[in-house]
Amino acid sequence: MDHLMPRFPRFPVFFHSSPSEGSAGGVDGDSGGIWNYTLRGDGALGSRFRVDDDDNDAQVYTLPLQRAVDSAIAVVTTTTTNNNDDDNNSQSSTPLAGTREWGFTDETEDERQASARRRYQQTIIDYLGVSFVLALIGMSYHLPGHIATERERGLSQLIDSMMSTRHEWEAQAVRMVANLYSFFAVYVPGWIAASVIARSMIWRETNIGVVIVFFVLGGLALTSQAVLGASFFKKAQLSGVVNSLVYVLLGVLAQALPDPGTGAVTALSLLFMPCSFVFFIKSMARFEAEGQPMDLLRAPPNSASALPGIAIWVFLIVQFLVYPLLAALVERRIHGIGSESRRVYKGDGARPEDAVIIHGLTKVYSPGLFRRAFSFVSKPRPSTVAVNNLDLTAKRGEILALLGANGSGKSTTLDAIAGISRFNQGSISIDASGGIGIAPQKNVLWDELTVAEHIAIFNQLKSPAAGTGGHEDQDQLIHSIGLSTKRKAQSKTLSGGQKRKLQLGMMLTGGSAVCCVDEVSSGIDALSRRKIWDILLSERGRRTIILTTHFLDEADLLADNIAILSRGSLRAEGSSVALKNALGDGYRVHVLDAKDVREPPEVGGVAMAVSSNTITYTAPSSKLAAEVIRALEGRRIPYRISSPNIEDVFLNVAEEVRGEDLKSIRDGPTVGSSPTSSQEPTEEKDKDVMVARGGGRDTLGLQSGRQAGFLEQTPVLVQKRFTLFKTNWIPYAIVFVVPIVAAAVMQLLVADEGPTSCDPADLTSGSGNLDNYREALEGASIAAGPSSAFSSSAMGDLLGFLAPPGSNGSNDTTGNNISLSDSYQDLSRFIEDNRRSITPGGLWAGSGTDAPPTIAYRTDANAVFAAVILQNLLSITATNISIAAAYAPFDSVIPSSTLTTAQLAIYFSIALSIVPAFFGLYPNVERRSQVRGLQYSSGVRSLPL
Repeated sequence: MDHLMPRFPRFPVFFHSSPSEGSAGGVDGDSGGIWNYTLRGDGALGSRFRVDDDDNDAQVYTLPLQRAVDSAIAVVTTTTTNNNDDDNNSQSSTPLAGTREWGFTDETEDERQASARRRYQQTIIDYLGVSFVLALIGMSYHLPGHIATERERGLSQLIDSMMSTRHEWEAQAVRMVANLYSFFAVYVPGWIAASVIARSMIWRETNIGVVIVFFVLGGLALTSQAVLGASFFKKAQLSGVVNSLVYVLLGVLAQALPDPGTGAVTALSLLFMPCSFVFFIKSMARFEAEGQPMDLLRAPPNSASALPGIAIWVFLIVQFLVYPLLAALVERRIHGIGSESRRVYKGDGARPEDAVIIHGLTKVYSPGLFRRAFSFVSKPRPSTVAVNNLDLTAKRGEILALLGANGSGKSTTLDAIAGISRFNQGSISIDASGGIGIAPQKNVLWDELTVAEHIAIFNQLKSPAAGTGGHEDQDQLIHSIGLSTKRKAQSKTLSGGQKRKLQLGMMLTGGSAVCCVDEVSSGIDALSRRKIWDILLSERGRRTIILTTHFLDEADLLADNIAILSRGSLRAEGSSVALKNALGDGYRVHVLDAKDVREPPEVGGVAMAVSSNTITYTAPSSKLAAEVIRALEGRRIPYRISSPNIEDVFLNVAEEVRGEDLKSIRDGPTVGSSPTSSQEPTEEKDKDVMVARGGGRDTLGLQSGRQAGFLEQTPVLVQKRFTLFKTNWIPYAIVFVVPIVAAAVMQLLVADEGPTSCDPADLTSGSGNLDNYREALEGASIAAGPSSAFSSSAMGDLLGFLAPPGSNGSNDTTGNNISLSDSYQDLSRFIEDNRRSITPGGLWAGSGTDAPPTIAYRTDANAVFAAVILQNLLSITATNISIAAAYAPFDSVIPSSTLTTAQLAIYFSIALSIVPAFFGLYPNVERRSQVRGLQYSSGVRSLPL
């Protein structure tokens, strides 16, 4: 055969019989009398056809091979010699030389595209429906991350606490509605565009309004679901990733369920937005597959679920309304800042006499329910009493300073007053008729907003009645806090002191009557500190200001009243002068260069301490101190006097420092020394400087460092990660659970499938049989010409003769329709006009007429089979030789479960593709929090890290 078709690939040709050997049927052993063979080819041949191309499968592979075989049969039959040269000479003059073919379909191009779209709907029903949820996935990642970020930075708490509302829940509701509205407004144009594109390309039968409304409702429900998902997270690290993962998994669940019934569809659609979205997509695809528009009032055709589309719309609306309510409840339960015992009076007649009254305030930090539930994984921290039974009062117009060591409960108390955190016991009454202003310890700002925008936003939040008309007051406030030149600057471009001023401006705007300032001047320079002092002092008498600070001189200067806390309890309260007199160490009179004083005077009631070079008198009252001074002046002994200071008071009442040796500190110079006092000895100065510089080697015990190499750094950093794992194990637990959950859901796809065999015989399907060929012959309706070459009875005999191997040369031709034409043009016109009913095609057997021998075969169904049948008819007619040709594809080794297993592989891979993101979360946290930079600056190398 090589010399007959040298440019074509090798296709097997199985001969079952010939006129001299074999059997007609190829199975019973009877003598044949006809040529009977079967062509074999790839099972994919004929699966595609393009009418404008001449390289379709039948044209390139089967028809040339069949003509070559039939031509060889004709040569063998009519020639008595087997010489190859004679064969070649005969081949060139066979009746099949110059045969043409053209394919046709039963559809126009528009009809074909519509049919392709309908067939595409089945792929959507089977496995592509879940891909449409990706059109909306941005919301499930973006909104939870945004909400959790604001909560982590304290912006949500700040807004809720300073917003002017009648009820506490109103502030939370306004914030949630704002998030819903803003994100919906940003994303809805994209959803509408996606719906228009999907309708114009995929669901052309369905009304465009149905698709647009569906996408918008789905987006609304997804927005509400994202708000609900964000309510479970306090930090932004996992919020977006986890919500996106859950969103995709729920969509995969809806897609993977095999023919879910009405109950399952109803339950899942009502509870989960991704499931309702996928189910509606599949319903719409079922209508489109039948060539029908989506009917919202009818159940989808060919579906096990009788749930109409309008019900899914109702479910989406319910989700849009109910999800935010659930989010509010979850947020108040997990992150709630309000307390029933915190009463805020806003101008009503029952307001308290003092601005702030605290009674029995107790705050205990306990491990969360999640930590306690998984205590077997990581032991939770013990409960901590931050504030214990605190009673405190702040009068109107005064500045109250809260002092205490780290962990004494200052910030917790201030947060409870401001409404930023809840407390366990006690009550707080606040006269907030002019509103509440808060300046947290850490600056809480939006990086992208300007100074003026920050002031304007919080002015409207706290004084909505003022609207936007108070620009002059806002400009005056910006000027008073010293940020006039930075009015249009974004907050991220400000220095630390400028950010602190802006935070104070946000606290003061809107006429806040009660202002809470946490760590008023922490982390800023001396000039900015003085400016902030001026701002606070200028508001004394008009506002009640409660502040916390670690700078004792700051409290001494600013505060009208000072409350000292220690271990969550109130240890002392009163004015600065009263505290100094009652709890201070008294007046100290220092005699410098006392080595020349032989007999220092003694005063009754005054303690005297003598050292090698200094004499110190400690007088408990100013009267006794005056007597010491008179005694020293009478002896002409120089002295230095220091009055009581707030530091002495703090050190005397704070339990945190009682166990330390304070003698050297108390004997030394103090912050509150009199400006007229003389300077301390040079030796003491030098000693203090030496200790500050690390000269006290025995005291500090510092060691010289050295550079650690790669092998030393690696185990240390590994140990660091294991140490962090004890408290940050949740992301890794999710990584462990996700594949398990995904595998459990994916089992639904292959629940009815058996294991794949490794035996090739088990993998081989019966695609090599002749069922498709017989189907192409049954009910044939053929157009032929010219009439002189055929008759209806002769054509019927031919069709009956074309029996595939195994049928003993017979075939049932009942119902076959033969249409004859006298000219090629008439035949072509007849086939075009009747293309829907002509099958497998037509043939023109004219020789020397107006057209060469031609076959026209249907290509939209079994194109290769139709071409082989018609070419076989033409070969018999043209050569007058009995030839029975058939076609059968190669046996397939593709298991029948390939589609479902492919779906499993795709969906499982999608689920697992999110897992690596969890491993990058903590390194990213280190980068954003500048821990990585600190490690690099400390000598840590990048490779061990």
